[in-house]
Amino acid sequence: MRNSNVTRPKLGRKGDPRMNRAVCIRLANPRMSLVDALVAGGFTFPTKIKRRQNKSDPLILDSDGVSLNQRRNQLSKRLWQATKKDG
Repeated sequence: MRNSNVTRPKLGRKGDPRMNRAVCIRLANPRMSLVDALVAGGFTFPTKIKRRQNKSDPLILDSDGVSLNQRRNQLSKRLWQATKKDG
């Protein structure tokens, strides 16, 4: 028989703090674009992306060398998970 009152540590990684901030910012401002939320969270992209927000260019990389598409997809997944958990 298991004790349901026992608290267990959360499994898995805590995630990038910049992505955690981007998720919180986007949840608070649903009309904000994903790119703007990523930038506000602390990710650094070339200045052209901030103006044009060309989301289909696979060559746009952040300061860590990760593509904009990968960051956007990760943020979308995290937002979906957050809304699924709350709703």
